[in-house]
Amino acid sequence: MNPHRFQPDTRPRPRIRRVPVLLVPATAVLALATLTACGGDADSGTDVASVIETGTASSAKAREKQAQDPEAGRPQLRLDTSEEEETRLFNVWSACVHEHGVPQQSIVKDGKNVPDQSHRAFPKASKACISKLPLGPPELDRAKNPHYMDDFRAEIACMHKAGVKVKPMADGEGYSWPAGEIDVPNLPELEKRCRIEAFSDKDE
Repeated sequence: MNPHRFQPDTRPRPRIRRVPVLLVPATAVLALATLTACGGDADSGTDVASVIETGTASSAKAREKQAQDPEAGRPQLRLDTSEEEETRLFNVWSACVHEHGVPQQSIVKDGKNVPDQSHRAFPKASKACISKLPLGPPELDRAKNPHYMDDFRAEIACMHKAGVKVKPMADGEGYSWPAGEIDVPNLPELEKRCRIEAFSDKDE
């Protein structure tokens, strides 16, 4: 079990690393509507053409930016993002993948509609819907958090202090649950509390 990665098909409550959604530029459309409503002189045709060209250039730049940075425009989850909001954002991505021909699994996990990632259409669909796939909190991304391992050890210590003897993975990518039944009320809340306490910026 890896609670630190966003794995939509393998874990009901994945620990996420996470997105203003990439918006289709509407500036050109608004400007064009304004020009049409107000009318213009003989030069207005040139103005309208200029607006259209600007809008096209903006769209091209947005696509180029996302190609250069796959994380550009994606929803950004926070350490304190609620399960409800995480589920909502996940299902927006899942619906997009479904619209691109990927069936969803029959089992719904904690309200999340999980696509069939083994389907032949999934690679192309996931690429088309990448702008809707949530990014996990940057604190849980070891490439962005230089104190990741210290924070991870603090998270494990918090879980142990609460009586949940999880076993940390040596690489810090997550932990496995102890054998047997865990008699701890509100376990999801405990997980989240320990994660927030361990990974939050101590200087804030």
